[in-house]
Amino acid sequence: MNSLAEILVPRAYLEALYVILAELEREGADPKVPDTELEREAARRGIAIIDSGKWKQRDTSIHLPPSWIRELLEKFASGEMSLLDEPKPKRRHRTNASISR
Repeated sequence: MNSLAEILVPRAYLEALYVILAELEREGADPKVPDTELEREAARRGIAIIDSGKWKQRDTSIHLPPSWIRELLEKFASGEMSLLDEPKPKRRHRTNASISR
């Protein structure tokens, strides 16, 4: 199951990103609107497309249920996920090594 998830999860994210990108291109960008709001609105429109049954998967080599893509789009629409988030630096773990003199 883990190897199947390793294959399907990235493809589901890619399909969700295709939906957002298509909606951003379709509507165009308003320079007055923040990028985060444009991303959220594109995700909301993508959800509406899936709900209407008009969504078509771009990569058809593996079938993904629309509900998976919708779930990811909901995370973008709510702001839980964003392409605009800066990667967080990895934390270094400190070791408690004693120093002998």
